[in-house]
Amino acid sequence: MWLLNTHTFKLEEFYSDVPSYAILSHRWQQDEEVSFGGLEGPHPYSNRAGYKKIKDFCAEAQRRRLAYVWVDTCCIDKKSSAELSEAINSMYTYYNQAKICYVYLYDVDSMKDFRQSSWFTRGWTLQELLAPPKLHFFNHVWKPISSRRKLASKIGGTTGIPVSALQHLDLAGYCVAEKFSWSAYRQTTREEDRAYCLLGLFQINMPLLYGEGARAFHRLQEEIMKTSTDMSIFMWQGLAEDFSEIFDTEMHMAFLQGDQQALESRTDMGISLEISDASRYAGLLETEINFDIEEFIQHYVPNADVSHNDYSEHIPRSTFESLLDAGIKIDAERQNKHFF
Repeated sequence: MWLLNTHTFKLEEFYSDVPSYAILSHRWQQDEEVSFGGLEGPHPYSNRAGYKKIKDFCAEAQRRRLAYVWVDTCCIDKKSSAELSEAINSMYTYYNQAKICYVYLYDVDSMKDFRQSSWFTRGWTLQELLAPPKLHFFNHVWKPISSRRKLASKIGGTTGIPVSALQHLDLAGYCVAEKFSWSAYRQTTREEDRAYCLLGLFQINMPLLYGEGARAFHRLQEEIMKTSTDMSIFMWQGLAEDFSEIFDTEMHMAFLQGDQQALESRTDMGISLEISDASRYAGLLETEINFDIEEFIQHYVPNADVSHNDYSEHIPRSTFESLLDAGIKIDAERQNKHFF
């Protein structure tokens, strides 16, 4: 992990015994950011807004007697695909282990502009909002605004995230579908990042394959299903190729904290899942919900053989073989446990 020394402005690399550090959350400005490296001496980008932003951030960190900071623009070598992949998969941890997170809002002057900031519309800032133990907002001239805890009701009204999640930061009580809904209208520059920016939120690690498009979201779903029995992952209005259509916050769903377990049994024919009625997971206020495992499978394998009876689904061996042929990854351990 690379950290920027707030006194020397040099990068220092740490493999273990990482010192206390502050971390920056911000909206990138086109052609104004710096790249990987320290900020010491004559700097080629010293006239850029991103350079001044980091210098001011270091000054704020020094006031808290923090000797190190982490900034995604200068602390990740993006020319190294291995380092970039490690950083993205570790991003949630970086923010979670920081002493404090400073959010710099370049488009905010006073509190009246706060809720209109573009920072609330970006995909990566979702985990940056939820991961840090302490988080403080600053306006465009680094004047303190307030803390996440004190602004929880305003942030909740803007983002749709429950105030309790913003104040207590215990996300275990929120189902997969609700977490996805928090990102429904957030944007990223690259399509795949709509999925990659959620890895930490679901405690998932997976390779980055830029160029795969919407397939990134399907891979994320697969990884979640490998480690979770939360069946709310199937709660969306149809399968969508466009990330913006996957979860529609206009559904106004009130998620309940009930039993989200799936009863699983394996036979020589395939795998059988028993799931509770969808109403166990959501109170529907204004619309119906599509809780359709069959549709998910047939998205990958057209005309797949999926039989169902009430709330149980049976997926035959031939369908799983077709899923494998379609590129769905099922680990060897599961295959050896009579999934087929």
